[in-house]
Formats: sequence, structure tokens, C-alpha cells
Amino acid sequence: MVYGWLTRELLIRQSTANQKPNTRTPTPMAIILTEAEAKALLTKVLSYSKADSCEVNLSGAERGNIRYARNEVSTSGALANQLLGVQSAFGKKVGTATITEFDDASLEKVVRRSEELAQLAPENSEYMGVLAPQQYLKASGFFDSIASLTPDKRADAVAKSLKLTRDANLIGAGFMDDRNGYEAMMNSKGLFAYYPSTNVNFSLTVRTDDGKGSGYVARGYNDFTKLDTAAATRIALLKAQGSAQARAIEPGKYTVILEPTAAAVLLENIFFNMDARSADEGRSYFSKTGGSPGWATKLWMSALQFIPTRPMLSYPHRPGRGMDDRRKKRCGLRKVWLRTWPIRASGRRSREKKPFPLPTM
Repeated sequence: MVYGWLTRELLIRQSTANQKPNTRTPTPMAIILTEAEAKALLTKVLSYSKADSCEVNLSGAERGNIRYARNEVSTSGALANQLLGVQSAFGKKVGTATITEFDDASLEKVVRRSEELAQLAPENSEYMGVLAPQQYLKASGFFDSIASLTPDKRADAVAKSLKLTRDANLIGAGFMDDRNGYEAMMNSKGLFAYYPSTNVNFSLTVRTDDGKGSGYVARGYNDFTKLDTAAATRIALLKAQGSAQARAIEPGKYTVILEPTAAAVLLENIFFNMDARSADEGRSYFSKTGGSPGWATKLWMSALQFIPTRPMLSYPHRPGRGMDDRRKKRCGLRKVWLRTWPIRASGRRSREKKPFPLPTM
């Protein structure tokens, strides 16, 4: 079985072949920068700034994927991208520009563009300026097992899944996608943050040949060695076989036991909607009539603490938002009371109280 793979080197060669004679191609910058390389680049960008304040965000990622349907691999692919964003401010007038070119002329151009946009923009009454240097918890979301992943290893993982569906005379359709990347930021007050991370996601739907039974499974990890495509496939097989003889039931109240993936998705919607402003303005299920913070009527949780230092669940505060990690001890749920409201760095709440980060998983 042959798997097509479009590499970054091939793209560079094709680009070079299409250029006119006697032109020189600049050496392309690496997609994944080290912390030192990212800091040097961000320092250079800030040196072009003439604004009252400036913040620069930088990201890069390399992704690979493989897709299969009807028990056959259909596509495989790769993606490499870099992005640099500059936010300039004159007082409360703010402008943002992004670019994917990294030569000196382009870097200065994107800074000038953001400054021009800031001068044209109306004042933003909720803009609170850039932050001073912060203290961040050390968290590791990077694993070399994904950073060094090859097309052959992806194919081997998918082959284990395909063998099971074929042997069971069932039909499988799945997708595996992995990412190796980083995010970095720096501002004119000296705040710098850098975070490399990896992740792999695998999803599969298995159906019976007559279409009466269907089973689904999804898995996601920071470490490729944790992904067992065969074990995940067996779960989808059991669901497909077990649902083939489904029977109708009358409408009513039933006890439902959610599998971990479904429960995690529901909890994510709770975690990432814990925002004081939304509750104040009556736009959240944490609101009471009139907009004061409350609690979702039928939400019962015994105890949850968010500690962003577990290797497989860790993800520190996103560099572009820049708040410190005071959430380590304070942010969480105790019985059915929200102990501390996350407060974004904008609006009335953040002027009355110090901004507080959102929870992480």
C-alpha cells in the first residue's frame, strides 16, 4: 500500500524550480523555533516599534494526518505553517496586523501596518495595556514521540485499526492527526513566554455492513506512545455490533452513563464558560435573573481542582493573554460553589479586581 506524502523539502524544490534564472532563494527559516530563536526574533520585531506599547505573538506548527474510509486509506498529508502577529497601541487606540514572511523588510512592514491601523482605530475603553513580566508554572506538553513521528508510524497505527474492522466484517472510517508546534510572545514591557507542545488525535466510526449498527471512538494525547489504536478500535467494534439490534423506547427520564469522552466534552463547556463578565451580563448559565453571578440550577459536582502540572493534561496560560498562574491554588469547584470567578483582562470587572486566568485541563 502506498501512502502519498508531500514534504516541506519538496515544496521548497518546486518553488526554486519555478524561479527565474540568476535569482537567489533565501534559506527558509525553521518552522519550529527554539526558545532562544523565538526570543531573538521577537526582540528584533519589537525594535521596529514606535508605538506607546507593542505586543508580538509568534507561532509555528508542523502537522501530519492520515484518513481512511470503507476500510481503505484514502489520503495522507502534511501541513507546516508560521504566523506572527503584532498589536500596537497609542493610548487606547489599538491596531493588529499579521504576517507569514520573516525577512527584515516584512517584519518592519507588519509593525508599521499595525501602527497605521491603531492610528485609524477609535479608542477602546476596555483596553488595559500590556502586562509586566509574569511568573508561570513549568508544564510539559511536548513529547518527542510526536515531534519525530513519520508517515510510516502513522500508517502502522492505522493498519492495526484496519485489520480489526476487516477481520470483523465491519466497515471503518477514521482520521488521525498529529501536531508539533510552539507559541511565543513578547511585549514592550519585557514580558516573554514560550511554550512548545505536541498532540495527536484519533477518531473512528465503525458500521455494520447493513448500516443498522454504528460505533464511534475518539482519543487524544500529548504523547504518541499513549495512543493504542487497536484498543480504541475494539470499543468502536463493540458499539457497532451492540447497536445493530437497537429497539425503540418511549420518551421519558432514563439514567444515562456517559463514557469518558462524552463527559469530558460536557465538562469543557462548563470550564471554559466560567467567566465573571458573562455571568454579570446574564449571558451565562452561571447567571441569575438580573445578571448577578449564580450557579447552574441542576449542576452538581462533588469536587474538582484544576492543577495545571499533570504532564498529560498540562497547558499553561496561553502566552498571548499573559496572566500569571495564581489559579494553581485558587481556581476550582468545591461541592456546588464556584470559589473564584475567572476575570478576563478587559471590562469593568478587571478594573475593579485584578484579572484572574481561566481554568485549564
